[in-house]
Amino acid sequence: MSNISIVIPSYNRAGVIGHTLQSLIDQTYQDWECIIVDDGSTDGTLEVIQTFVKQDNRFSFYKRDRLPKGAPTCRNIGWRRAKADKIIFLDSDDLFLPWAIEERMALTYRNNNLDLCVFQSLDLFSESPPRFRGNPKLKDYLAAFLTFQTTFQTTSLVWKKELLVKLNGWWEGNMRWDDPEIHSRALASGASLKWVSEIPDTLIRNGNIDQFKITDLGKIYSLYTQKIDTYIFVYNQLEESYKKLFSKSIKSEIWSFIAYLSRQQINEIANKLSEANVLDANETNHYKSTGALYSWVKNIPILRSIVFRFLIKTNITAPEKYTPYEDNIAWKAFQTKLNLYYNGNLPESMSVFNLLK
Repeated sequence: MSNISIVIPSYNRAGVIGHTLQSLIDQTYQDWECIIVDDGSTDGTLEVIQTFVKQDNRFSFYKRDRLPKGAPTCRNIGWRRAKADKIIFLDSDDLFLPWAIEERMALTYRNNNLDLCVFQSLDLFSESPPRFRGNPKLKDYLAAFLTFQTTFQTTSLVWKKELLVKLNGWWEGNMRWDDPEIHSRALASGASLKWVSEIPDTLIRNGNIDQFKITDLGKIYSLYTQKIDTYIFVYNQLEESYKKLFSKSIKSEIWSFIAYLSRQQINEIANKLSEANVLDANETNHYKSTGALYSWVKNIPILRSIVFRFLIKTNITAPEKYTPYEDNIAWKAFQTKLNLYYNGNLPESMSVFNLLK
């Protein structure tokens, strides 16, 4: 039986998933299994996956066989088939560096009393320098998630399978905010978590997924309401102090988006949050009435500006200024490892990201 199970959801990633799967084959630690669950790809992803499955029996492949569609459902199908009691969720465009699984296994078993072990990742961008994904120095990760701060992501964790059983896995039907949802729920349940390595072992290639933009709300309103439903799902499982913190974040966000919504959409969101007790009666009425007024004046520039400045902007909490986490020691150790394993000749999937200086 494999000692660790890696679960990968896939959907229309023909151009990148081969690099992801090859990064597993290139691991220094070989006793792993990889479970790939496809969400209905139509672009040649299945053919790429089958090439790996036929060549290496550590890969197993399944198609999502039930609703709802989405990565959370695929991940649940995957981890429930896992043979190991340690689980990693790897996204289909991410890359494991050669030492990742070996070091994760050693450090995870050294900290076997923990429910979640956290490892550092690097965010990669095509037009800007790479940066550390997580900040090991944060004191309250649950509070960070609930205030929409940048935190660790899906692949950063090694899970104990028994914690996933306790949580009943990922919340399905959630197409947005899916990893903060399960991470927040895990922490709210009392799960023990610790950073065990601050040297990046995973590369997160940004830009492969369409980003959710405020200006797209009119086109993809259903996705935004799913996000609101996710917030409510998490909110209902929090202690009172965290509920207050999270409700403040949610209120600020819906006020930020109000100018891009129709009057009907504004009323629907207000009613959802009112029924969940995120908004009280006065807040609900204020949100609805301001939305109605803005809808009425939005084609009159002067009035629109006045309503936005004095009735909408005052309800928006300025987000905490994002300052990327820096760690020169970890960065140098990371580059030393890269040179050791690749001797300065990075593979094509990594060479465009300026990782060696």
